[in-house]
Amino acid sequence: MFANQNNDLRKTNIQDEVAFNVKMGKGLLSAHLIFDYVKRNYTYNLLTDQNILPTLYNEITPNSFELPIKKKINNTTISPDITYSYPIFKNIKFQSTFTFNYNENKFSYEDLNSPVEESLTWNDYALDLSFNKMEGFFQFNIGTSLKETKWKTTFEDMKTGSSFFVLPQATLRLHFSTSNDLSLSASIDNKPIEMEYLLRDTIVNDYSSIYKGSLITDPFCKSKSLSLNYNFFDMFYNIMFFINATLNETDVTKAHTIQNNSIVHISEYDNDGTMSSKSVMAHLNKGFSFLPIDVKLSGGVNTSKSETFLNNVKDEINSLNYNMNLGISSRMKTIFNFTLGAGFVKSNYDYKVSDITNDMLEKNLNGSIIFVYKKLRGNIHMSYAYADNSMLDKNYYNLGFRVEYQIKKWRLHINGDNILNLNNTEWVSISATPLYTSTTVFRRMPGYILMGVGYKF
Repeated sequence: MFANQNNDLRKTNIQDEVAFNVKMGKGLLSAHLIFDYVKRNYTYNLLTDQNILPTLYNEITPNSFELPIKKKINNTTISPDITYSYPIFKNIKFQSTFTFNYNENKFSYEDLNSPVEESLTWNDYALDLSFNKMEGFFQFNIGTSLKETKWKTTFEDMKTGSSFFVLPQATLRLHFSTSNDLSLSASIDNKPIEMEYLLRDTIVNDYSSIYKGSLITDPFCKSKSLSLNYNFFDMFYNIMFFINATLNETDVTKAHTIQNNSIVHISEYDNDGTMSSKSVMAHLNKGFSFLPIDVKLSGGVNTSKSETFLNNVKDEINSLNYNMNLGISSRMKTIFNFTLGAGFVKSNYDYKVSDITNDMLEKNLNGSIIFVYKKLRGNIHMSYAYADNSMLDKNYYNLGFRVEYQIKKWRLHINGDNILNLNNTEWVSISATPLYTSTTVFRRMPGYILMGVGYKF
C-alpha cells in the first residue's frame, strides 16, 4: 500500500506482508512476517504574542503572530511470528505464538534556528500461550502473554532500559447460531506511548522553550480494556444489528503541565497521567420486502477523563461525545438509485477545576444519486452541515461526484469532493479564563478534482 496526501498532513505509508502455513500431523504450524515503513512529514503553526517577534513571523492579528514549525517522523516496523496449535481435547486446542517486534522511530522537529533530531528504537519478545475452543455454543480463548521489551533512545532525559510483563487476556463467546452471538473480552497490554508526547526541547530564537515536551522516562504504558459485543443477522428478514460497549484505562498518557507567562505557553508530559474512557455504539440495518428500500440507524456515546496540571494546579479534563445518524437507500433494478440521510454530533470538553468549557454541535443532511449503465457508473453526492460552538457558528455545503468508465481491463475515472470550497474552510474559537487560554481550530478538507486511470491484472 502506498498513500500520499498533499495537505497539512503529508503521509507516506508502504506495507508489505508475507505469510505461509505448514501442516504438521495433528497440529498447525504457521508463520507470519510483517514489514511496515511509515514516513510522515508535516508542518503546523504555533501562536505567540507581541513580546516575541522575529522578522520572519507572519502577523495574524495586531497582537498575534504565527511561527512555522516543521516536524518529520519516520517509522520502521518488522514483526515476524510463529504459531503452533495442537488439539488436546475435542474442539479444544492449545496454542503458542512467539512474536518478535522491531520498531525504529526517527524524529526531526525544527524551527527556523534550532533543529532537533531524536530517535527511539525498541524490541519486543512475546510468547503467547492460550487454550481455545472455537466451535459449539460455548466458545472461549483464555491465555497470557509473556513479554519483554528493550529500548534505547537519544532523548536526553530518557534512559535505555527494559521491562518484563505478564499480560493476561480472555474472550468468552455464546454462539447461539450462525447469525446470533454474544462475546465478552478482557485484556491487559503494554503499549508504546504515542510518539507525539516524547518530542521535546525546541528553542525559539534563544527565548524560553515553546515546546518543552516530555518528562516521560519510560516510553511504555499499561493499558486495560473490557469489551462486550452482541451481533445479530437474519437474512430472511434482512436485519443486521450489532452493539458494542467498551471500557479502557491507560497509564502514563497525557499528563500535561502547562505554564503560562508573558512570552509563551510551555507544555510538558509527565509519567503520572492516566486516561479512562467508556463508549457504547450500535448499528441497525433493516431491509423491506414490499419496498426496495434499506433503513440504517446508528448512534454512539463516548466519555473520557484524564489528568492535567495548569500552572501547578491539578485539574481534570472531561469530554463527552455522542452522535446519531439515520439514512435510507434504494435498491431498485433501474439505472438510478439514491441515498438520503441526516445526523448530528455533539461534544463537550471541560476542565473541572479551571472552569474552561468548550462545546460543539454539528447537524447535517446528505444525499446522493447513484447510476449504473453498462460500462459507465458513478454518483453525485451533496451535503449540508451546520456547526455551532459556544462562540462561533458556521454553515458548510459540500458537493462531490465520481464517474468511472470501464474498457476491458482498463478503468478511467474522474472524481471530486467539496468542489464548492476549493480553498480550505477554517474558523477559530478562543476560550479565555484568568488561568488559561484555549484555542480551538475547526478545519475542513479543501476541495479537489482528480482524474485517473486503472488497470486490473
